[in-house]
Amino acid sequence: YEPLRGNVAVNYTVFRPSKRGDLDNYTKIMFDALNGLVWLDDMQVVEILAYRADDKNNPRVEFLVYEVDR
Repeated sequence: YEPLRGNVAVNYTVFRPSKRGDLDNYTKIMFDALNGLVWLDDMQVVEILAYRADDKNNPRVEFLVYEVDR
């Protein structure tokens, strides 16, 4: 698998283990961690749609990332 090279849109949901933590606090950490794996650099991200949910038994983040023409 090769990292995406064009502009990308990201749709993600953070499933928290408890009702603590702001949604925007997750973005920077996750996007930096995905550099070189999903995209070359997070400066390619031109669109973000984020949701927050709670799942005590299965905390996780679900991502949908795709290239867009911009």
